Amino acid sequence: MIYFVGDLHFGHSNILEYEKETRGKYWNSVEEMNEGLIKLWNETITKDDIVYNIGDFFFNMKPKDVKRILKQLNYKKMILIAGNHDHRKMIKLFEQEGITVKYADMIKRDGVRYYLSHYPTLIGRKNLYNIHGHIHSDFMETGYHINVDYDFTGKIAISFDELIEFIEKILRK
Repeated sequence: MIYFVGDLHFGHSNILEYEKETRGKYWNSVEEMNEGLIKLWNETITKDDIVYNIGDFFFNMKPKDVKRILKQLNYKKMILIAGNHDHRKMIKLFEQEGITVKYADMIKRDGVRYYLSHYPTLIGRKNLYNIHGHIHSDFMETGYHINVDYDFTGKIAISFDELIEFIEKILRK
């Protein structure tokens, strides 16, 4: 199965304050949040799944701690769309760990295109949706932006099927 995840911010203690509704009310510390995110990830994603990670995966963590968390996460293949907190050293570490890193990507399913980017991107074309992150719990009412952030969806990951269902029920009204 293919999943999309966004803006998990492993290691970011201030996110507990910024996003109280999705994080602060569940976890009291960054350590609790990290463990909770790992648990949610592994309850949803299997070792046979492909994950498109829409950026800001980790925040200000030591390489050894990043590697420790990566080793605990289920996935067959991960493609990271680099975000504003995914700096050069971290990108190099991701690549060394077998994660494909891109700054944007285009995927297609059933004749519909999906432009993957960390930031919401203005597109202006039919049959083209922007799967993005960055804006956490906010929503862009354009009809073609799909925010897959944990803080917006309340879910650790969104499957491609769920994403298409969202488009059909919400965006194509």
